[in-house]
Amino acid sequence: MNKDVNMLIGLYESMTNDNSLFAKLKPLIPKFIEDVQKVLDGWEQDENGEDAELGYGGICQDVAEAIASVCNDNGVSCITVSAEMGEQHVWAIAYDEETEESYEIDISPYTYETGGGYTWKKIHGVQIKPEDIHIAYVMYDDFKGNLEDF
Repeated sequence: MNKDVNMLIGLYESMTNDNSLFAKLKPLIPKFIEDVQKVLDGWEQDENGEDAELGYGGICQDVAEAIASVCNDNGVSCITVSAEMGEQHVWAIAYDEETEESYEIDISPYTYETGGGYTWKKIHGVQIKPEDIHIAYVMYDDFKGNLEDF
């Protein structure tokens, strides 16, 4: 078998294993929703879209921190990472150094805000649903460099 097929088989086996990192993340989805909803409900912008703390920026960093806190509070190691190419965005990555597994956990910012760059406006009345929680496999070797900063 080629390397890609072996990787896909390994990924499938890890996701269907009751002790896998993915299996630990799935039951946390209701708590992700609860804590992220609190963050979004507490986000106050004036009529011009300005927040006293965030200015005109978005809230993805607080959403990612809420997700990471849920993971860490439930025995799953998790950090936030950001990208500054294209849109500025922050999301969470849960990881297990022992099994060398890692998963991105994110909610698209377009679910709860509109805008781009460094100017975002809250979508009022948004309700986070399970299908808004994005959990995706990340190759551990690609991710582990982020741990050097901690």
